[in-house]
Amino acid sequence: MSLIEMQDDTNLSLLHKPVHAWAGYAGGLFPTWHPLDALFPDVPNKSIAVNDQEDADILDIENGDATPAQFPAWFRRQKARGLERPGAYANLSTMPAVMAAARAAGIKDDEYDRWVAHYDGIPELNCGLGEKAKQYTDHGYGVSLDLSVCDPSFFGAKSAPVKNTVHYDWFDETLRLVFGLARTEREQVELYDKLRAMQTPKLHPRRVQLAFLRQVMKWYAKRLDEVAITEQPNKDGSPSWGVDHRGWRRKQLWGRYQGRRFV
Repeated sequence: MSLIEMQDDTNLSLLHKPVHAWAGYAGGLFPTWHPLDALFPDVPNKSIAVNDQEDADILDIENGDATPAQFPAWFRRQKARGLERPGAYANLSTMPAVMAAARAAGIKDDEYDRWVAHYDGIPELNCGLGEKAKQYTDHGYGVSLDLSVCDPSFFGAKSAPVKNTVHYDWFDETLRLVFGLARTEREQVELYDKLRAMQTPKLHPRRVQLAFLRQVMKWYAKRLDEVAITEQPNKDGSPSWGVDHRGWRRKQLWGRYQGRRFV
């Protein structure tokens, strides 16, 4: 069997040509699927959802993103929108939990594709989990580039992901005093996005206010660290990133603090 090399990275300049297949995020901090599709429209590809509310070919199951328990409902929603074989991405130690959650929900192993992350440097499907793809390194071609090998059947009919919305309703709506102003996390995020969308090629018309809001984003992100790690960890002592979308919110807030544009 001849395997296909698939590349993925949030920094598109790192992709190594020729690109035989690629994967891109449908949403989240780095929505790379659409720009990659414009660059390589005729190359086999997979779209990735970073949380269970997004639609895509593959659900990203790792810390701060989706959880194994969320996969069955996400799988059924993708099937309902016409996707033939929705899949799951997880590392070698997490994928068994994904499979157990799917079986408990009545989903058979052969109904979905598994993409396993196992950085052993060996470009072979050798994880023993019936995987169709394996991410075997995160330093391909001498740079910080994720490389996977895939069974040709991993790539079915091309299905462009829907445009995923910004989930403002996931942000905290508790009124808090931040730098002398009483606002909610959601209000501040929405205001940041509104101002960030006003950016001109040369100068932002409200750059001082935007700079202040970036510091507010940092304050909220650091507060989430304190809550998830110190104040309300899981029973086993691990950070409670899965509660109240904390992992997702933290990524979103840090992205805005770094000046990224989301809408």
